[in-house]
Amino acid sequence: MSRVLEKKDFGATGFRWLTLKRITYQDPEGRQRQWESAERTTRPDCGVDGVAIIARVLSATEPPKIILEAQFRPPQDAIVIELPAGLIDAGETAAEAAVRELKEETGYSGRVVEETPVCWSDPGMTNANMQVVVMDVDANAPENAIIHPELEDGEFIEVFLLPLEGLHEALLAVKAEKGWEMDARLLI
Repeated sequence: MSRVLEKKDFGATGFRWLTLKRITYQDPEGRQRQWESAERTTRPDCGVDGVAIIARVLSATEPPKIILEAQFRPPQDAIVIELPAGLIDAGETAAEAAVRELKEETGYSGRVVEETPVCWSDPGMTNANMQVVVMDVDANAPENAIIHPELEDGEFIEVFLLPLEGLHEALLAVKAEKGWEMDARLLI
């Protein structure tokens, strides 16, 4: 049976969000092996790093849409199409973080209708985890009549909507038209 035998911290000196680890583990044949990993240093007591938000915009007069974001991501050196997302603050639940992040990043207000169990973002490279939160946004609600994102310093996010029906094709069309890259979660 495989199991971790040791994690050696290579420190977070000069870093705000991450540290590097060298993990010594035992494989199913009993041999010791090494693995390199990046780990978040900001995980709150709830044990979950962040949320990704599937925000469905519902209207009595239009087909359902989904709220998406495009932002420059330095690791890819490209603008990436993503779901709204963010880190969970100390003392917050995933649902509370989703409501806050949706309002801050997109300007929309919505209500939580579903939360997934904890899932892992890139298990071969990092211990980063998240919950996906599904929210419904009432397009006709007064709080959604005029949208004002409340972006933090250093956040440059373009918010846009695409129809839920035919989303895959619409995403590929935006990618082709704008040359933007895409978060893998959007293509499953």
